[in-house]
Amino acid sequence: MSTRSSKAVSIHRRALGTSVLLLLASAAPAFAQPSPVDVTMAEALFREGKALLEQGKPDEACPKLAESQRIDPAGGTLLTLAICYEAAGKTASAWGVYNEALAMADAQGRADRVKLSKEAIVRLEKRLSYMTVKVAPEVAALEGLVIERDEKPLAKVALGVAVPIDPGKHKIVAKAPGWKPAVIEIDVGASSDRKVVEIPPLDKEEPPPPEPTASAEPPPPPQAGSAVVALPPPSLDQGSERGGVQRLVGIGMASAGIASVVVGSIIGLRAKSLHDDAIERCPGSPCPDKEGVRLNEDAQTNAFVSNITFGAGLALVGSGLVVWLTAPRAKAPASGSAHLTEIRPIFGPGGAALSAGGTF
Repeated sequence: MSTRSSKAVSIHRRALGTSVLLLLASAAPAFAQPSPVDVTMAEALFREGKALLEQGKPDEACPKLAESQRIDPAGGTLLTLAICYEAAGKTASAWGVYNEALAMADAQGRADRVKLSKEAIVRLEKRLSYMTVKVAPEVAALEGLVIERDEKPLAKVALGVAVPIDPGKHKIVAKAPGWKPAVIEIDVGASSDRKVVEIPPLDKEEPPPPEPTASAEPPPPPQAGSAVVALPPPSLDQGSERGGVQRLVGIGMASAGIASVVVGSIIGLRAKSLHDDAIERCPGSPCPDKEGVRLNEDAQTNAFVSNITFGAGLALVGSGLVVWLTAPRAKAPASGSAHLTEIRPIFGPGGAALSAGGTF
């Protein structure tokens, strides 16, 4: 037989009488057949909880006794837990566990425990505090409504019923999807206190603000060195598929031409720089300096490449305009403003790039 069943329970600071200790001298068999590991754990928790209770530390003892009872239910443990709750001032919890102990003792034919439990129940009923949670019909009708007391849901059938409650602070929360939760905190007195909590109407949750939409900023004005190509305005009716493809080809050719012009310009600047360096080394002709001769040859080569690239770029720009202008298009809009497509080269210390933009 378990030590939790065979040893007496001693209570300090709560004069329950010597008879209480004697009544717990034996215990009833367990309701289930826990494993040996569970029995060992339950026994250790029971002993630790009983020792803490005897030391006048019910707040530390009760959780251990409750866990022992959960793992391996026993009549002696249940009655000890009820005594622990009473010692801790948790009158409602003690009253409830005493009623469980009474039912178990009656089923086991333990007249001594039946007598002890009944006396404790009568004693506690005179001191019980009660809380009633009331909900208005319009609140009760909310879909998904949940009422919590100390973070544990209250059953709907318990609403409007005076339920015994332990003294101290308690928090009532009412919440439903799409509504702001209502939170009520209340302090219950130690003896014979009655509290009524009325859940107020819930406020609708405000919908989240719409996400900001990106506003189109006007393109910057043309800068020095920009190549501006004025193209006819695009039709609101895109026309045939063939015309749309041809216009895209025209834009691509013009863009490639602008890029070629930019590259030719850069190579031309390089050729001029090489030519200036050659003149410094060889102001006269013929040039006796080999490095000067090399610089002059490089300058001529770069100048030749620049001319070819620049000329090809201009040809591509012109061809792109022709392809664009000859593309089939649908009926033009009734009214409109000037449409401008701008392709501008950008020069910087690290090289060059193209920037394209337009107004429509």
